[in-house]
Amino acid sequence: MKKTGQPIILTIKGKEVAVVHDPDSYQEYVRDKERLEVIAGVLRGIEDVKAGRVRAAEEVFDDIEKRFGMGK
Repeated sequence: MKKTGQPIILTIKGKEVAVVHDPDSYQEYVRDKERLEVIAGVLRGIEDVKAGRVRAAEEVFDDIEKRFGMGK
């Protein structure tokens, strides 16, 4: 694992049960996963806009002010 940087897959009776990563490759995996989550969120937002699920920013801020007792 140190030489290749590749994870080790542990199996029981041929079924994968765990993956062992070195710390550097694990951190890279976490960063990649976070990037994918951000991209997925942006794509959901784009779909919301296309579907008309939008509100004016002023309306949203007015709701926030009312909800949290924040006067203008």
